[in-house]
Amino acid sequence: MRWILAAFLFTLTACGIAASTNNNANRRAQAVNEYQRVLQSWQGVDLIVLERHQWFAYRKPEVRTLSDGTETWIYSNCRARQSSSSSSFAVVGSITTGGSSAGSATQWEECCHSQFFIRGRQVVNYQPSAHCVIDCTVAASGCQPR
Repeated sequence: MRWILAAFLFTLTACGIAASTNNNANRRAQAVNEYQRVLQSWQGVDLIVLERHQWFAYRKPEVRTLSDGTETWIYSNCRARQSSSSSSFAVVGSITTGGSSAGSATQWEECCHSQFFIRGRQVVNYQPSAHCVIDCTVAASGCQPR
């Protein structure tokens, strides 16, 4: 009887772990799909949509012109971060990296750089950096279908 109970509990636990793993995989897949949808939402969009967008309209872009005439519009958004751990670390994509000693705090900036490639008054590509939150709020049409 104990053996049957143990087998039953093991089966329930294994199914729970499998379901949890499945849910995590589904969430990751949904996040990847949302990310791709947001990137694709900007392709071929008129520049005026970017200039009037709820997220980008009130930020001043750094504009650069490439040798082929394409412009890059870079919107940067940085925030201060702090760590009080006693181990060394490096933050990829941040302005500063560093470590800390026991009992001290280390500060750094974590930045999102949203880079748009513009050609002929149209967005041809959107490339966010690693620290950008990519969800429907930064899609060309916002959180509603285009």
